[in-house]
Amino acid sequence: MTESIKSKLILAVLVFFIVLPAPAFTAEKISDILAKSALTEKEEYALASKLYSMEDNKKNAFYEYRKFIKLFPRSDKAPQAQFMLGEALFFESARTFSQKPVADLKLITEDEDKAAVLGGEIPFVPTFDNAIEEYRKIAGYPSNEVSDDALFRIGECYYNKGSYEKAIEAFKELTGNYADSYFKSEAIYST
Repeated sequence: MTESIKSKLILAVLVFFIVLPAPAFTAEKISDILAKSALTEKEEYALASKLYSMEDNKKNAFYEYRKFIKLFPRSDKAPQAQFMLGEALFFESARTFSQKPVADLKLITEDEDKAAVLGGEIPFVPTFDNAIEEYRKIAGYPSNEVSDDALFRIGECYYNKGSYEKAIEAFKELTGNYADSYFKSEAIYST
């Protein structure tokens, strides 16, 4: 497939995605179309990134980043894609949490916060615990530039859940292991 044809296919998919109403174009349908297009590593990552930045709902981006990791597990971008899985879950969890009336806010148990996994695929269930799980997977990538970012987000997830001691542990781990981190001063302030 030539670059011109691939570019036109990507453009067509994005145009249809933007023009069609959201219920008519699910993440599964997008994945089916794109699976047939055989995108390159760079194109697949760019698509996932565009979905993340263009949509308020991060579900489609979540599935595209997951697809990227499955197709290109040894890519230099794999740690960043893993981080973005956590970001999609974190963003949706924080948005859901912030839209509830104050009277309805309460801490929930860990069992209530976990979702059932159906059909072997990890579903898009935006909870802070699921975001923490995705962020923790970044440690499996030897050298990457997002480990400190992930630790900071883990601390924020625990804080938002009301698990303040665990949040402090994550922030202390960040300051201890990443002396040059951009987030160091904010993590110190948070402890």
